[in-house]
Amino acid sequence: MENCDKYADIWDYPYEKHKLGRMPLLERAAQFTPFAALTGHDAAITETARYTEKKRELDEEERDLLDMKLAALRQLLSLAPQVSITYFLADTKKQGGCYCTVDCVLAKLDSYNKKLITTEGLVISWQNIVAIEANVLGDKF
Repeated sequence: MENCDKYADIWDYPYEKHKLGRMPLLERAAQFTPFAALTGHDAAITETARYTEKKRELDEEERDLLDMKLAALRQLLSLAPQVSITYFLADTKKQGGCYCTVDCVLAKLDSYNKKLITTEGLVISWQNIVAIEANVLGDKF
C-alpha cells in the first residue's frame, strides 16, 4: 500500500479526455517507420537471390580451335572484321558471373597481355572467351 499513498493526492481529480481524440493506428505506426530495424535487409536478400553462373573451363580441343580462330583473325585485322564474341563476365559483387555475346568490329589483338580489343573500346581477356564467330573466317573452322 505504500505505492498507492504517493498518488493519493491526485485520485480525486476528474479524468479529462484528449480534445483531439485518439490518433489512428496507421498514423501511429508511421511515426516509427524511419527507425526500421532491418534497413537494407531487402536489398541483401535480393542480392543473395540473384543468380550467377559458374565459369566453365574449355577442354583442350575447344581451346585449340579458339587459338586458331584468333591467329586467323590477327591476319585479317586490316579488314576490320565483324565478329561475334561470347565471353564470361565476372560478377563484381559475388562469385560467378554471366556469359555475354557481343557483335563488334575487331580493332586489335594484344598478344602480350592476351586481350582482344574492339573498335568500341571493349577489352576482353582471352581466358574469358568461349566462342568467336566471324564471316571472314568462312568455313575454315
